[in-house]
Amino acid sequence: MHEMSIALNIVEILREEVAKENGRPLRKVTLSVGELSGIEPDSLRFFLDTAFEDEHWREVSLDIQKAPLAAHCKTCGADFQPEETDFRCSCGSGDVELTGGQALHIESIVLE
Repeated sequence: MHEMSIALNIVEILREEVAKENGRPLRKVTLSVGELSGIEPDSLRFFLDTAFEDEHWREVSLDIQKAPLAAHCKTCGADFQPEETDFRCSCGSGDVELTGGQALHIESIVLE
């Protein structure tokens, strides 16, 4: 259920951006949701759709994209996409740093 509070935070950010632009109408929002973010995209969409209705943003296009996992091997320097259950590099090292797929980002906001 934390998707509801995340949706409300996103709406607050969007309100601030619209206000900075003298109230220009919001047209499109693109979000990137990491595979390991713990955020369920369908649930987030539901809460955002509801919040957009409350804001009278019925015409806003919402694009939610999944961000894949990304990692960097500290042993051999390779960048790779780990599998969800195996974070080892192809060189066999487990000394890896996750570099993507863990967060939620607002990728873009389009105003009229």
